[in-house]
Amino acid sequence: MAVDLIDADLERIRTWPFEPGAHWKPLIDFVRPRWAYADCGYWIERDGLVYAATAGWSENEELLQAMRANGLFWGMCFVVSAGSIVLLDALAPAGNRDAARAQRAVMALCRLAVEDPGSPIFEQIADC
Repeated sequence: MAVDLIDADLERIRTWPFEPGAHWKPLIDFVRPRWAYADCGYWIERDGLVYAATAGWSENEELLQAMRANGLFWGMCFVVSAGSIVLLDALAPAGNRDAARAQRAVMALCRLAVEDPGSPIFEQIADC
């Protein structure tokens, strides 16, 4: 079950600071317990990548908007989105927006499709 979302949580996400030489995993670890139905396949972490689907839940949409509002986080970690699904690279160092990163994301998604083809993530991709 998700932790109750409060305005202070959203503000903390929007203003989460970046530590030089670090990555964004601590922010991801803060968001995950607040994501509705994360434990039902709407939040999947593999190889430092996060596949998150809002499933239409307003709380998840608010979390996604707060992450997007943290420009440094979003600029460094956002990989791609389709409909209500977003792919984030939680381990992204500054400026890592290259083809190798995109290839790693696609390969991780392919592994996930083999390991868990019934995941709700894939149902939402099919609906896009």
